[in-house]
Amino acid sequence: MQKTRKFLMVSMGGVAALMIIGMVVAALTDTSAEEVKSLDLIAELTWYRVAFFVAIVAAWPAISRYATRLPHRGETSNEKWLALEKKHAADFKFMRSQWWKIALLLAFVEIVLIQQFGIGR
Repeated sequence: MQKTRKFLMVSMGGVAALMIIGMVVAALTDTSAEEVKSLDLIAELTWYRVAFFVAIVAAWPAISRYATRLPHRGETSNEKWLALEKKHAADFKFMRSQWWKIALLLAFVEIVLIQQFGIGR
């Protein structure tokens, strides 16, 4: 439950930060609401999204390493620590091997949700 709460806080905080940054940029550039509505962000930002998706897939081993990192050792006994290291190695190997599922998910998001259904219009 605590990991879900942390994930939601980071996700919602990121969305809120992006919205605030967008509002600040719009205010600094004197962009009107009509100008924003006339933009076709689906077509204009396609290559930026694709580059971001490629960066995610390319950074997947580093993301996997970060997501499966070991906790601080503290006063953990040697037997428990060895078991944790073995589990960490297996978890990292499994998560790193799932890069193709992430690539398929991102392709689905781009092709189906954004290009076909126009999420964001």
